[in-house]
Amino acid sequence: MTSLVISDRYRARLTKAERLHHNRQIDFLRAHAHTAYKGRWVRVLFCWLPTPVPATAPIQLLLSVGKRRLRRAADRNRVKRQLREAYRLQKACLYPVPVPDGELDQGGCWAIQIIFLQSALPPYAVLAAEVLASLQAIHSQMPAQLQAYLHSREASP
Repeated sequence: MTSLVISDRYRARLTKAERLHHNRQIDFLRAHAHTAYKGRWVRVLFCWLPTPVPATAPIQLLLSVGKRRLRRAADRNRVKRQLREAYRLQKACLYPVPVPDGELDQGGCWAIQIIFLQSALPPYAVLAAEVLASLQAIHSQMPAQLQAYLHSREASP
């Protein structure tokens, strides 16, 4: 197992390569994800995502704000914008990222889904604190989840 450090290219931005948007990858994430953190405002799922092509970013993000929670599109967009900004500013705490030896070149990355849980609009400081706590929880659980993935891959024919 090796570790990747954050590059200058990903340090202060959230590029398109860092966003999870393919339906197959989203379905895989939902089927194999582990809950890393559940707070009052957000729930965070993550898993190692094997991909058939080399990954362009070691971590990809998916944000979900349900229409049942927030009826108005402007409110959903505001929460997603706040979550995206909180993640962008605090994603450095996820690095160094553990990856299987040679797996990043063959294809694979970490997939993270942040799900908004409340029907009220929170202040940004509250969301930022929850995102930071969730990213720290993910970082502490990454090595164990990677070992579980490698073990399941070796066990299957």
